[in-house]
Amino acid sequence: MTITLNKLELDSSAIIESIKTDQPTKERLESLGFLPGVRIFAVVKTPLGSSGVYLCLNSMIALREEVTALIEVRLEANNE
Repeated sequence: MTITLNKLELDSSAIIESIKTDQPTKERLESLGFLPGVRIFAVVKTPLGSSGVYLCLNSMIALREEVTALIEVRLEANNE
């Protein structure tokens, strides 16, 4: 099942499928390790859902909700 990263439940993981944004933002995310095929884990979500912290390639990265809404991920079998 494919969803956007902002919909990923806390303490769940998924595989990045694609990033649907402008080229500069896409390149910045890719430089942080957000690449297709990479596993990502939702570590922290703010109470209002405006941002979150994600574990990607052994790095903790905070992203705003408007950015995570542009990243498509595939849920892993244990999360569906």
